[in-house]
Amino acid sequence: MVPMVNMCFVSCGSDEDAQPQVSNEIIGSWIEEGIDPNGYEVFHMDFTANTFEEYVTYEGKKSTKTYTGTWTYNKPLLSLKYFDGEEDTVQVHENRFSIDEITFIKNKN
Repeated sequence: MVPMVNMCFVSCGSDEDAQPQVSNEIIGSWIEEGIDPNGYEVFHMDFTANTFEEYVTYEGKKSTKTYTGTWTYNKPLLSLKYFDGEEDTVQVHENRFSIDEITFIKNKN
């Protein structure tokens, strides 16, 4: 009877390991790499525990058009599900990831 209890415990543990986890590596503000933060057009992404917001600032002022959604992170893959139905999966490497031609870097501020 003891071996069956151990098998159940091991099985339950593997299910937990497969679940995406909230990661402090992702939570925070990300900004377009190599661009002056107060420049004419700058792309940003802000991540909370389970949602994100993508937006552009023009000369330091936030655009009214934003894209939002949910995210999961299974290191090194960051999966983004936009509320408009679009999806992206990107690889995070050394606090950087790219969407299309824009590379984001974690903002240290």
